[in-house]
Amino acid sequence: METNNLQNINVSVAGRMLPLEINIDEEQFYRDAEKLLEKKVEYYEKKYSNKSRGDILGMAAYDAIVCLLRYCNPMDSAELAQKFSSFNEQIEDIL
Repeated sequence: METNNLQNINVSVAGRMLPLEINIDEEQFYRDAEKLLEKKVEYYEKKYSNKSRGDILGMAAYDAIVCLLRYCNPMDSAELAQKFSSFNEQIEDIL
């Protein structure tokens, strides 16, 4: 990453503000990830109210990785592009 394309942002992860240095062109990915993770955390907090914050965050992260792997399973590039487009539409509906 070139240093002239970097910027500092703060993101909220499970209620904690964390500083990140990111590529300016990728800020929206980080903002969308922040929103999606928060939705997952809220879901698991409701489903498992007796679990610790760490357990909830772990389940949310695990869920997100399973989702990612579902869409990145070995496939040809045209099929991957189609699935990624569908996945983006689903995320936009959530956000």
